[in-house]
Amino acid sequence: MSIDLVKAIKSPWQKDGGIARMILGGLVLAIPILWFVSLGYLIEYINKIINGNEELGNVFKHGSKSFVIGFKYFVGLILLLIPFLIIDFIFNMIMADRHPVIYWCLFNLLQIIFMVISFMMTINFALDYKVLSMVDFQRALLLIKGNVLQFIIAFIFNSLVQVVYMIPLIILVFIVCALAVAVAVVPLISIILILLMLITAIALIFASLIASYNVMGQFAKESPAIEQMKQMASI
Repeated sequence: MSIDLVKAIKSPWQKDGGIARMILGGLVLAIPILWFVSLGYLIEYINKIINGNEELGNVFKHGSKSFVIGFKYFVGLILLLIPFLIIDFIFNMIMADRHPVIYWCLFNLLQIIFMVISFMMTINFALDYKVLSMVDFQRALLLIKGNVLQFIIAFIFNSLVQVVYMIPLIILVFIVCALAVAVAVVPLISIILILLMLITAIALIFASLIASYNVMGQFAKESPAIEQMKQMASI
């Protein structure tokens, strides 16, 4: 069992993907309320990969369904986040003033733990789109039972694809800012450059999410327990 990192990075630009689809998905993701559609679309993408279909499809193909899935996922994430917020609040009250370095270390440790758990629970949610699947640890833990090393690799790859897309995004921002300053005497050109940067940035951010969720899908599809989890999800 192996995860193809290059395949994940390229996934946003496959035959039915491309810059136009990434811009559309990114724009939808940037609009309040409507962004649930993009969230749902990403979750559906994991589900499709698990079931052997890696086509991206149209962002609005299942518009209302994607919206509901995205909203449920958001609610599930809030449920998952609440215990971490409580723990962080306690740490903050006890040691933020007296031991700021220790608090900072614990805060970052909590963030890492939350990211690891949300990675696992997102896959679990993608099996049946149920809110409570985001806190169904019994089923989700099957993903890593006897599969810990591959889970760690998948989580690292998930982070790597985001870094890969973050690099050109940072470079783009610096270049456009430099050009905008250089042509500041012509405001129209500066405005056009900034708009192009924003559009490209939106596309890259959404593409990074596609690549990230592709890694999740690849890992889940090859997990030894995935068929058992599917059966549990359908009960």
